[in-house]
Amino acid sequence: MKKISLLLFAFFIFSIKVNAQCTSEELNSLMKEVGQVTVNYTYNEKANTFKIDVEGLSSNIYINIANKGTLIWNMDNKITMDGFNPGETYVLEFVSGITSSCYFKTLTSKSITLPFFNQYYKDELCLNHENYDLCKKFVYYKVGSYEEFKLRLNSYIKGLENKKIEVEKPKIETTKELFKEILNFLEKYYLFITIPIIVLGVTSIIVIKIKKRKESVL
Repeated sequence: MKKISLLLFAFFIFSIKVNAQCTSEELNSLMKEVGQVTVNYTYNEKANTFKIDVEGLSSNIYINIANKGTLIWNMDNKITMDGFNPGETYVLEFVSGITSSCYFKTLTSKSITLPFFNQYYKDELCLNHENYDLCKKFVYYKVGSYEEFKLRLNSYIKGLENKKIEVEKPKIETTKELFKEILNFLEKYYLFITIPIIVLGVTSIIVIKIKKRKESVL
């Protein structure tokens, strides 16, 4: 028992010593390495779970999944992890590895909230409404039953139609007002408009007749 305690104590002292050698230059170098890391996820429809891929890892960096209590180290510059549930948030902590002088220091963390798969995204009601949340393949809330889906989507479509009517109404009203103003103008200035037209018409007829007479005389 004493031997085990002594070994644990020695390990503890060793850990402090190693961490004491962690310099700002080493930390900056590790942070640059973490900056090269990319995190992506893909959906497994059969299992209704997600797979998370972490690429660009160096041998100096481990990943700790905080809310799973899982520590994973890098083998070939890439880590693939399965069995992540939709709708949950996972925290990936990037930890310096045992090859680093900053042994087991948390460098940074990244939160990933996984969406829910929307089984109704190909429904015929979604035709021409693909950009609406309820018609996307992945959403960040539970869609519910098909009846709830239809109710919400039909409400959205009706709202769009009402907006369209409201936009078209002013156009119709504007056309009516313009036509009304033209009629009022013609009614008000009827004589001023018709008299010059009549004079111009009569003058034109007289000129034409005179011209024809001259031609007949010749």
